Amino acid sequence: MNNIKRWFRNFAIPNLMSYLCFAMGLIYVADLLLTFVKTGLDTNLTLLFLFSRNSILSGQIWRIFTYAAIPINDNPFWIVITLILYYSIGRELESAWSAHKVTLYVLTGWALTTVTGFFTGYISNYYIYLGLFLAYGMVMPHMQFRLFFAIPVEARVLAMADAVIMLIMLIVMHDFAVIPAFVTFAIFFGKDLITPIKNRRRHQQFMNAFKHRNDDK
Repeated sequence: MNNIKRWFRNFAIPNLMSYLCFAMGLIYVADLLLTFVKTGLDTNLTLLFLFSRNSILSGQIWRIFTYAAIPINDNPFWIVITLILYYSIGRELESAWSAHKVTLYVLTGWALTTVTGFFTGYISNYYIYLGLFLAYGMVMPHMQFRLFFAIPVEARVLAMADAVIMLIMLIVMHDFAVIPAFVTFAIFFGKDLITPIKNRRRHQQFMNAFKHRNDDK
């Protein structure tokens, strides 16, 4: 984490999630138009932009970048909800965590996911953004969401539920695309998770030593 900060200490893309959400929405609308209008094209933008190792190695380099903007849902209702959600998460994370850290987090997740894609042959951007929600759960744990538009649930609870689902996908389904999301999270928050454990262990050791000292007396 310190090396990443040192190499990119002044690098930030303000409103990065706004740009990505706009790109997702634009591609989604464009694909809808291509579906209903006879354009003579034998493909849509999603197929043209998604990650494909063979296509990239054959010269379609743009896919390394454009797959990050592929819509992560194809239902009209849920695509709107998803875009609003990630737009809000991006804005709130930038306010609480800084545009610099949000940019590094997203780009680190994208870079690791891209590397994984060259091993697996294909990969999507789904876990890049799910990993961003894990970061949101750490930075703003008490922020509430309305589950099913009615039940209030804190962000940390939803983030933990997502982490469990991701682990199941990795262990049961062997979905290796999960690994970059966990590695990115560990790079940025590993110390925050380990430090309380170390402090608790030190406190327990101190209490045990204190208890033994009193017993000897």
